[in-house]
Amino acid sequence: MKEIFKNYKVGDKVWKYGVGWIEITEINNDSIYQIICSDGNTYSIEGEYRISDSLPSIFPNEFQIPKEAFIKPLPKLEVDTKVLVWDDNSPKVKRYFSHFSKDGKIVCFTGGATSWSANGAAYIHLWDNWELAQ
Repeated sequence: MKEIFKNYKVGDKVWKYGVGWIEITEINNDSIYQIICSDGNTYSIEGEYRISDSLPSIFPNEFQIPKEAFIKPLPKLEVDTKVLVWDDNSPKVKRYFSHFSKDGKIVCFTGGATSWSANGAAYIHLWDNWELAQ
């Protein structure tokens, strides 16, 4: 791994995601975790917090992770796939899948309808939770 912070010194700033800018308060060349920061933690010269880390925890520059990176991709379901759906504080019910809404909620046919028998928007409903039926 690259020694990102090899030439950094006491007083230099590093950026920690979720915290912001922190300051290097001490450097201990006799340790694996040479960099001691104002957040009370120690880091390697690669920026790692733990030896088991494969990515740094501190960085030389600020960055933002797009919100989309935290959204689990929706699965590709065939129309009329059997699913169990429920809203918070309600029991699970059997439905046939229609599509996913723009905000990622599952939309199913109601009253036992399928794409073959549903007749318009009156036969669909959005649900908060879902799982595939077994």
